[in-house]
Amino acid sequence: MGLNLLNSPAEDVFFQAEKLLNKNLLQLCLEGPRSDLRDSLENRSLAAFVTSHALVTKLSHEQKHTIELCKAAGGIGVGFVNSLVFSGAMTFVDGLNLVQKRAQAMERIAKVVPSARLFLRLRPATRKHKVCAAAVEHCLKSGIPKEVAVCSVTKQISPHHIEVGGHEEAIKYLESEGPRLFEFYKIRRLEGDPSAYNTELMRPAQQYIHAYMNQNLKENANYLKDPSTCSVYSATSGCRLRLTKTILQDLCDFPVKPILVEQLLDYLFKRGKGTAMPNTLVVWDKNLFSTLASVNERAYRSARLLRA
Repeated sequence: MGLNLLNSPAEDVFFQAEKLLNKNLLQLCLEGPRSDLRDSLENRSLAAFVTSHALVTKLSHEQKHTIELCKAAGGIGVGFVNSLVFSGAMTFVDGLNLVQKRAQAMERIAKVVPSARLFLRLRPATRKHKVCAAAVEHCLKSGIPKEVAVCSVTKQISPHHIEVGGHEEAIKYLESEGPRLFEFYKIRRLEGDPSAYNTELMRPAQQYIHAYMNQNLKENANYLKDPSTCSVYSATSGCRLRLTKTILQDLCDFPVKPILVEQLLDYLFKRGKGTAMPNTLVVWDKNLFSTLASVNERAYRSARLLRA
């Protein structure tokens, strides 16, 4: 990660980030240790943000016309913040600080309540809200307080491929009883950093980010602006965001709202049979690239993965 960016203008992005964060992200990306990325949401988020921005910086020097002709940018979580920087709605420095503060807040909250996430492949007739409701009901019967008896969809990848997250007891229940009750085609606990991000358990993190961003807006009216160079699309909303107030709300809601990958890709690439797909660059995220292949093959054939 980052090897293809050496000896290019992209290195300057890592040097700038190192000065601001007092953290050598390039060395972490190239040499590890891997556990420092896998087990730390802060390190993982910062590395993804800076690496993606560095890739676009490199592209802007090698293929300037590609950047100038870009009509839309979007992403998931950190990727959406990068799209705001690319569109002129936010500076790189402000985006970097936001990514760090949000990751720190979500990690702190994750330590308060034991939680986990699962990948599920559902049967066509299975209703995801019923799966989550059964897990929540089990938690309540087990004496877990209502405030933390949480289980909900954290990521909608495709119609029958989802991730769910919640209290550890809810996840254990789905692991033990879910295959019998709902006949999942596949169930797998997510390893690494399995905390239930993008659920109601992260409500305090949402409140912190809301206060943090409002304070920055009071101090600097240009902290967040309407996108100017291209349109921006968010996987939290699953659609295009045009105004500062809706972008602000989307950024604050990220810790508690599910990631709508399927909806975002459908919104971006829904075209009639006679309409050509746009040329698309997927910046660094190979998982999103493979998801595009399964959700929209026509769009996938017009896409290219930029590797770091």
